[in-house]
Amino acid sequence: MKKTEINGIRKIAVYGIMFLSSLPFFSLDRQLEIDYVKGSIEDKVSVVKQSALLGDYTLNVRAIDFYIENKELLEQDEELKKLLLESVKTLGPAYSGDVSSKLCRIFKENSDSEVRKAVIEKFSDYSSANSVSLVNSYLSEQIKNNAPADDVVLASVKYLQLKGNVTSFRLIFVADILGMWEEHSSELAQAWGPLANNSENEVLQVLQTSSFDQKLLILRAVQKNPYVSKKIRSEVAENALSEAIYNIGETSDVIIELQKESLEVISASQWTRAASLATDYFSVARTEYENGHMTAEDFASVITNVAAIASDETGRVLSEYLDFLNKSKEFSNAPVEAVVLSVINALGGLGDKTAFDYLLYVTYLDYSPEVITAARNALAKLKW
Repeated sequence: MKKTEINGIRKIAVYGIMFLSSLPFFSLDRQLEIDYVKGSIEDKVSVVKQSALLGDYTLNVRAIDFYIENKELLEQDEELKKLLLESVKTLGPAYSGDVSSKLCRIFKENSDSEVRKAVIEKFSDYSSANSVSLVNSYLSEQIKNNAPADDVVLASVKYLQLKGNVTSFRLIFVADILGMWEEHSSELAQAWGPLANNSENEVLQVLQTSSFDQKLLILRAVQKNPYVSKKIRSEVAENALSEAIYNIGETSDVIIELQKESLEVISASQWTRAASLATDYFSVARTEYENGHMTAEDFASVITNVAAIASDETGRVLSEYLDFLNKSKEFSNAPVEAVVLSVINALGGLGDKTAFDYLLYVTYLDYSPEVITAARNALAKLKW
């Protein structure tokens, strides 16, 4: 076959494909519309599916309207439910008309779990302030009634994770802290974590209004959630430490644990805004230690963490405490070595020359070689 003949055949083929690719879509769309109007509900289900595959969602919306108009008359009709589900599930994000209000109405008027789940999943494409408020209200009701975490609840949590607001955060966060739907704790944490970063005041308000047991749970939950910003984690720790220090009432194991863990977070994140607060905590921790409410190891860790985010007063406070320890040692009331070492090492790290006399005095007392060596090393680090 000649080259010119081959080129001619190719041109005819290309033109033919162009013609066929345009013609069927026009006639098929028109035919689908006719089939939808004339068909039974079962036929409408099939037609909607075909139309959606072509990227035309007009029939999806018409079917949703058909459901809304005929719901009371055909409420128990399974075919009508199938039509609704197919219309909602295959509705793509490209439709430009008002769909959100229709979906909201379906959710309010239909308590079927399968339908509600499909509607909530579609809210992600057609979200609005009304749909967020509606799902918030639904989730609030489920929490109040201590309802199980069914597919609708989980779909609600997932939707609010993407589109939720401050109210959404509070609902999911509180549900997680209270241990509701514990088997889905990871999904809850994944949802409220990103929302927390835009709900700073709400996080702190929940913390403030909670019991000390719950404050400890909140602190731990916020710290281990990888979606929460360092700033929020640090602010929660700062506020938790403040409330645990200045609480009115008896000291408890929970409060002491809250103090220690809050300080650890502040120290690890180098949250210097809480430096003065941490130094204030030292005197509280000292009293707790001396009254037997805190172990020597824990108190030594407190000293290390306080020094890690020192304020202008930290060097003086720790120097005075070392003076107290030295006098105790001098009068045969030997302090715990771990505590002495933590103070000496902290003062060396601070380099505050206020500590000179007290560190030097350590070397004259009957401390262990390890303590005396630590004091000499600290002396060498002082800044003059």
